[in-house]
Amino acid sequence: MWWACKEAIPTKHNLLKRKILNEDRCEQCGMESETTAHALWNCSTLDEIWESTLGFEDQSQLGAPNIMDLINLTHEKRKNVDLLAMWHPPPANCVKLKFDGIVFREFGKAGLGVMVHDCQGNVIASLLEQAPLPFSPIIVEAMAAARAITFSQELGITEFMLEGDSEAVINSLRSTEASLTTYGHLLEFAKSTLVTNKCIAFSHIRRSGNRVAHNLAKHARHVRGLPVWVENIPPHPYDVLFTDPG
Repeated sequence: MWWACKEAIPTKHNLLKRKILNEDRCEQCGMESETTAHALWNCSTLDEIWESTLGFEDQSQLGAPNIMDLINLTHEKRKNVDLLAMWHPPPANCVKLKFDGIVFREFGKAGLGVMVHDCQGNVIASLLEQAPLPFSPIIVEAMAAARAITFSQELGITEFMLEGDSEAVINSLRSTEASLTTYGHLLEFAKSTLVTNKCIAFSHIRRSGNRVAHNLAKHARHVRGLPVWVENIPPHPYDVLFTDPG
């Protein structure tokens, strides 16, 4: 890190300044100058790596011309993390289902992620799935919520608390009136399959409390079929599981 802060890494930009090279275009993206910040952070080919790293999910929003500025921006960001996102277990007779959906616009797909755990935080099951891309991201969230409900039925679960970071979707699920939104039919059908006299609740949480489901949905980019893990999650979001405050 010290070498990076001192611009002492032999990037193409630094070698050009020393007249060792004639040009400094990045070999990976082929678009920008290979500065230290670009090679370690800003290059578009690194997006997937940084976005799957805990604490750097919104990496693209932290543009920085050099490593020292990047360190300062990251430090400020972490100081402002919402400390109120805390673990709230479901009632003893219920489980908690977390869902999230993500858009893969570059190849016309959506990713759905669901995690199920008990009142002690133990993982019961997890799911990730690809789906056709609808015309709106909010529909992807509704698809993920509906998939979480049907997944609970496949597991034989009738009492649960459903959590997601889409406030609009959660409010639609809570409402006793029929939804007239573009995604309302998805939620209405899922709700119609529920056993109404059981412990069922719908809860909105912040993105910071939904990291595992978010990472499961992101990992759907790499899968085919319908991967389901019972009493486990795939290796990809393990680092997030033990720090997810929700």
